[in-house]
Amino acid sequence: MLSGVIEADLRTDQVNAILEAHFVPDIASPCDYAINHHAIPRPPGAEGFQYNVEFQAELWAPFAAVSSSVNIDADYDNIGVTHWRPSPFRTGFDMFTGNPIHQIFDGIIVDCLVCPDASIWHLSYNITLLGKIVFTQIRIT
Repeated sequence: MLSGVIEADLRTDQVNAILEAHFVPDIASPCDYAINHHAIPRPPGAEGFQYNVEFQAELWAPFAAVSSSVNIDADYDNIGVTHWRPSPFRTGFDMFTGNPIHQIFDGIIVDCLVCPDASIWHLSYNITLLGKIVFTQIRIT
């Protein structure tokens, strides 16, 4: 489960504009905790040089909302979250077997409605993920 607040700073001059906020929460810290707590063996080499620690999502349940906004001299107030969706999942190659890995979590995209003279400063999120920790090869092409 990942939760937190991001600084979005979304603003526009257009009427009822839909602006995207894309962010990737810190997935490495909870994965590192689980790896250390459960003594999950790591592949040989150094993390970040030979392999990455990532999360392969089987199911996910996201939520995002406006946490803070400002409305300066606006004639109306039209601010909110209209949709959220996963950032396109990535693929990689398993460090142990070399087999392809699909559905690697890569964050969330939040569509926000913003009116002129208003700004969305912060977005809150809560993302529940079900899946497994994977170690992916770093390939230099």
